[in-house]
Amino acid sequence: MNKKKTPDAPAWKPCWTLRFCPYGPMVEMFPIPESRSRPREIQARFDALVAELGAGKYKTSSEIWQAFHRLSYFNPRWWKMMEGHRRADLRCEVFGHVCPALFLSEAVEEADVLED
Repeated sequence: MNKKKTPDAPAWKPCWTLRFCPYGPMVEMFPIPESRSRPREIQARFDALVAELGAGKYKTSSEIWQAFHRLSYFNPRWWKMMEGHRRADLRCEVFGHVCPALFLSEAVEEADVLED
């Protein structure tokens, strides 16, 4: 099976220029590429979290925030976007998670807009 070398999203990571991770703890809300979870397992965990949130299982702000982090981590969209790519190309070499830039970045810079 041929694996794509980089995802369809821009492969540029802001830390390469900034010399720090602008996402901070947000990286923990994205998958760890080495995870062996299957799509059905990811979907089941996501659906269970949605049901628990809808049922009001979580009461404190801390519980809700932790559930939100797990909901983002198990977002089936992120896992689907990783399919067909070499996991080593996706992971952050510092934190281990998939870099959020690969999913969330836009192909535009502020400097481009200001020049127009």
